[in-house]
Amino acid sequence: MVEILKENPNRLEFETLYPGDELVITTGLADEAYRYDFAVNSTAGRWPSGTLKETNPAGAVVGPFDFELHGCGDWTTRQQNPVQDQRIAFTPYYEGLIVGRFMWGKPPGAGDRLVFDRPGQKITEITHIPFRENTLLQYLGAQAGAATVKQIVEFTEELTHPLTERDVRATLAGLVQSGIVLAQKKKALQFALVESSS
Repeated sequence: MVEILKENPNRLEFETLYPGDELVITTGLADEAYRYDFAVNSTAGRWPSGTLKETNPAGAVVGPFDFELHGCGDWTTRQQNPVQDQRIAFTPYYEGLIVGRFMWGKPPGAGDRLVFDRPGQKITEITHIPFRENTLLQYLGAQAGAATVKQIVEFTEELTHPLTERDVRATLAGLVQSGIVLAQKKKALQFALVESSS
């Protein structure tokens, strides 16, 4: 399960992120595109924190290094925004990322934020790879039959980001509502992938 955002004003809200999620953020186009892989480790603070890896257009990789993703924003001038005092200012969007804006954040402990604002490097695509949904789909796909919430929770106990029973139930409810997973009442409530989505 993957959510891809490509066109303005699409945006990814940080409140939808959970530990284990991955974001692939592309800035720029074609042979001038940069790729940023952000792995979410924690959402407990004001901003999601994790590791960031940069791949430049030549294929050289920097990182991964610890990073807090603070959101995105855009440069504005006095002509665009007459109420600002500065000749040019960076207007932030703190709660997430918007296609067509510059990414920004900082390594933990650093004083200044980094703005990824090379010429022509606005965000062109955001791919959200949700850990919870993918973990459940992977587990259900590997089962010959259906699985209970308890079995799924036990499976995730060994993972880097284990899921609570509440996490599993909430995620399954979303997958059932979207028609990807089927709830079956036998001796216990069980869940299985819908045939056409496997």
